[in-house]
Amino acid sequence: MTNRNDQFPPVIADCTTVLVFGGTFDPPHLAHVQLPILVKRAVGADAVLYVPTATSPFKRTAATASDDHRLAMLRIALVDVDDACISTYEIDHGGVSYTVDTLAALRDAYDNRVGLRLLIGADQLLLFHQWRDWRRIIDLADPLVMVRPPDAAESLLARLPTELTCCDWAARLVDVPVMDLSASEIRQRIAAGASINGMVSPQVREYIENNDLYRSKRLRS
Repeated sequence: MTNRNDQFPPVIADCTTVLVFGGTFDPPHLAHVQLPILVKRAVGADAVLYVPTATSPFKRTAATASDDHRLAMLRIALVDVDDACISTYEIDHGGVSYTVDTLAALRDAYDNRVGLRLLIGADQLLLFHQWRDWRRIIDLADPLVMVRPPDAAESLLARLPTELTCCDWAARLVDVPVMDLSASEIRQRIAAGASINGMVSPQVREYIENNDLYRSKRLRS
């Protein structure tokens, strides 16, 4: 049975500004945890709301780990992180997850009392005009964009598609440090039997090992 408090954590209702950060988190790595918190501090937001996707419209293949495993790992990754919580809205609804629908549901749930900011990476900004109802997304949750070296604000703005140049993106960019981590690389390393120390928290690594996630069939036999 779907729990409304899991979809719309009550603690968010007491916040003034919340960063909404979506992803598959398959698995959640250190950059997923540390960079949003840095942005939260930089802009003076109150909390980060993590929203694990069911199926991304840009990644029509299913996540490698199950919804339950991804949620469990994300909860473990965030257990000691202040001002971070999780919404299960997209996973509970299943199917393809459209950000505009999720943001509209969050806006309705919190009755416009909470200021929402959508947190995305620079790579996502360059594709933002392809998102469903992207102009409405801006109205619902004014985006913040994480810019990591070697990217810089000037070079990123110069590469914007023409559809986006009408918007004031310069004011939405936030510099963050380099953390060269990707979930796909972590999955590949696990499948190859390589170490992922320093890429995920020790507790997440232990969960992966205990549940035999991401390993190749050859290594399981």
